[in-house]
Amino acid sequence: MPSSQLAASLVAMRASLPRGLIKNDIGMLFLAESLLAYITVDQVIRKTMPFTPFHMGPGAAIKAVTGKYFSLMVFGFAQVAMDVEPLVRILRGDSVLHGFSHTYVGALLIGIISLFIGKAVSERLLRAWNVMVRFRYTRWLVVSPGITWPAAASGAFIGTFSHVFLDSIMHSDMQPFSPFSASNGLLHIMPVGWLYLLCVFLGVSGLMIMLAAGMRNK
Repeated sequence: MPSSQLAASLVAMRASLPRGLIKNDIGMLFLAESLLAYITVDQVIRKTMPFTPFHMGPGAAIKAVTGKYFSLMVFGFAQVAMDVEPLVRILRGDSVLHGFSHTYVGALLIGIISLFIGKAVSERLLRAWNVMVRFRYTRWLVVSPGITWPAAASGAFIGTFSHVFLDSIMHSDMQPFSPFSASNGLLHIMPVGWLYLLCVFLGVSGLMIMLAAGMRNK
C-alpha cells in the first residue's frame, strides 16, 4: 500500500473514533500499528499462497484415483517440508521467498527426505488416528496404518514436484530449473484466482470420492 493511501486510511479511521480514544495520539498509534500489521499479513499471504493447504487439493484427487498406490499422508508431509524454506525467509524478511527448495533439484532432495522420514512419521500418525476413532460410531474411519514403499515414494515425489510446478505458475521469484536456468516459462500461464479454484475443486472432489468409497467399503 502506498504511503499516501496509508495516511488517508489512518485519517479516516481516526475521524470515526470517539475523542477520548485518540487523546495524546495513543489511539492513533494503535491504529497505525494495527493497519500496518494487516498490510504485512496481507502481503505475506499474497506472496506465499497457494500455501500447503491449497497444494493438498491435487493430492486428494490423486489419492481418490490411485488408492493404495499413493500415500496422501506422505504427500502432505512433503508439502510441509517444501514450505519450510519460504517460512524461514518470511521470518527473516527476505525479498526472495522461493529459493533452492522450490527448484526441481531441491524437490528431488526433499522428496528423498520425505520418503524415509515422512513414511515413518505418517505411519505413527495413522496409528494415533485409529486410536482416536476406535469407538462404535466412528470405527468406519479406521484406516490401515501401514504405508508401502511404492505408495510412500509416489506421495513424496509427486508431492514435491507438483509443489514446484504449481508455485511456478504464480510466484515471480521462482526459478524452478536453477542452477541450470533462471527461466520460468510457467509464470502466469493461468490467472492466480483460477489456480486457487482448481486446487479447491480437486480437493473437494477427491475427498468426496474417498468418503463415498470408504462408507461403501465399511
